[in-house]
Amino acid sequence: IVYCLSKAQTELVMGHLIEDCGVPCVVFHAGLQFTERMSAFERWRTGDAPVIVCTTAFGEAIDVASVRFVIHIASPRCMIDKVQEDGRAGRDGRPALVYTVYSK
Repeated sequence: IVYCLSKAQTELVMGHLIEDCGVPCVVFHAGLQFTERMSAFERWRTGDAPVIVCTTAFGEAIDVASVRFVIHIASPRCMIDKVQEDGRAGRDGRPALVYTVYSK
């Protein structure tokens, strides 16, 4: 899971991952229609797209035990968001990693 701070940033990061890195991924944010969000979630959950690039709209209700990595493309706006987002990883009790990319 790659968390971004804005819808625009999710689209930018997804484009970079697909076009420059060849990583299949989907985007999930509040600007998408419900059916688009559910389609993105299913593609990610089933492994068709191993990476989901999202905003906080991809939140607390998401419970997929096999998440191994959470990446923040910026520091989350508040500690509560960070804890919730980090909590998506390692729900099955196996090791998981969380990265926060920070720049001045």
